Amino acid sequence: MLVIIRLSIYKFTAGESIERDEIIAATTWKLQQEGYKKEDISSIKSRYDFMTGVLPYKYDSEVIFKDESEARYYYGWNDKNKNFVNQSGYSGDAKKHKK
Repeated sequence: MLVIIRLSIYKFTAGESIERDEIIAATTWKLQQEGYKKEDISSIKSRYDFMTGVLPYKYDSEVIFKDESEARYYYGWNDKNKNFVNQSGYSGDAKKHKK
């Protein structure tokens, strides 16, 4: 019973792994379309916010570029049909990769 409770709490706070994988894949595809290479990216990770609206808007991804490691760029779905992702924001001293 304790295992079920822990898994339920994890799923509630971390989200669905399929949804996290989808947003990372879509973000990676978007960055490739924009001309970025794997060498340009320091990290891409998914973020989940259980307090935000309804799916798919609870998921976005955080991208850190190697040449601007102090800035974070966020990419999210453009609509509920998950057609493609757009840069939805940034934080830190973002300059080089703002869209």
